[in-house]
Amino acid sequence: MADTKEKPKEGFIEHAKPDLAQENREIKEHKETLSREDLQKARELVEGMQIDDDAKAQAAVSAQSLAGSEEQVKLAQLLKLAKEKGVIFAVKTAQKLNDPYLLDMLHDKLAESGHYKEFLK
Repeated sequence: MADTKEKPKEGFIEHAKPDLAQENREIKEHKETLSREDLQKARELVEGMQIDDDAKAQAAVSAQSLAGSEEQVKLAQLLKLAKEKGVIFAVKTAQKLNDPYLLDMLHDKLAESGHYKEFLK
């Protein structure tokens, strides 16, 4: 008896994942280096900022939807949230995931892309 299930095409999974290589290239093109002290200062400022109750609820929902995803997918989605809804929203969402490594990676990417420069003025 032949298996009638259609198998995914080769390379299907690679196409389903966000293109992090492209994201990294874009970040490197716009990279503005911050000192460790400036990065820590910006990080503390952003993490300490408050968002309204509606945004908190949305961040919790966003975090819940990302909970089962791979680290790279989570990071890509958090960067997308930063572009669409703002840096603070993305950081609050990452905090809800209770993953210090992911939060650290997000901070690094946001710093590399120049998003934290505005908080240091």
